[in-house]
Amino acid sequence: MPNFTYNGKEYETDSYGYLTNPYNWDENFAEGMAKELCNTDKLSERHWQVIYFLREALKEFKSCPLVFVTCKKK
Repeated sequence: MPNFTYNGKEYETDSYGYLTNPYNWDENFAEGMAKELCNTDKLSERHWQVIYFLREALKEFKSCPLVFVTCKKK
């Protein structure tokens, strides 16, 4: 399995960069992936709102909501 490291913390990821265990997610991972994928040094408040919405949906429903649902809510 590939790994992703940011700020000294290592995360186990699959070949697409997704966490192999989504419950290992933390804000450090989000910030590091944003730098890796979006070439940004800082996530905006709007980014965090969407990220937290998705995290809460994952906890509640055990799956990620559809893009349509996410856009409609946020």
